[in-house]
Amino acid sequence: MSEDALGAWLRAELAAGRRVRFVARGRSMWPFVLDGDRLTMAPLDGPPRLGEIVWVAAGDFGFTHRVIGRFGRRLWVKGDGEALPDGWFATDRVLARVVAIERGGRCIARPDGLVPVALSALQAAARVIARGVRGRPPL
Repeated sequence: MSEDALGAWLRAELAAGRRVRFVARGRSMWPFVLDGDRLTMAPLDGPPRLGEIVWVAAGDFGFTHRVIGRFGRRLWVKGDGEALPDGWFATDRVLARVVAIERGGRCIARPDGLVPVALSALQAAARVIARGVRGRPPL
C-alpha cells in the first residue's frame, strides 16, 4: 500500500472512531519507539497533553512524534531521537494519540509523560555540546 493510500485509510479509520495499529519505521523516536515496534493509536478524545506521542497528518502519510510544547491551538512536536523539533502544527492536524507500544509481542511502558520529553531535551543538548567540542558550530 502506498503512503498516500495508507494515510487516507488511517484518516478514515480515525474519523470513524476506530483505533489503528501499525509498525513504526525509522529511528526518529529512538530510544522510546524503535524501528519495528507496533503502535496502537486512538482518535483524540480531548486536546493532546504535553509529553504525549501523537500522529500529525502531514504530507501523504504524516508522522508520529511527541508533543513538547503548546501555545493556544498550536502544538510543538519533535521526534525523541531528533536534534530539532518538527515545528508548530495546528491542533486540527493532530488526529490521534499513541496509546500502546508493543515490542517483541508484549506491551512496554506508557508512551507518554514528561520523562521522555526531558531525556529528549538532554539528547539534543548533548548533540550541540558534542558539535562544539569537535570544533564545528552548534546546529
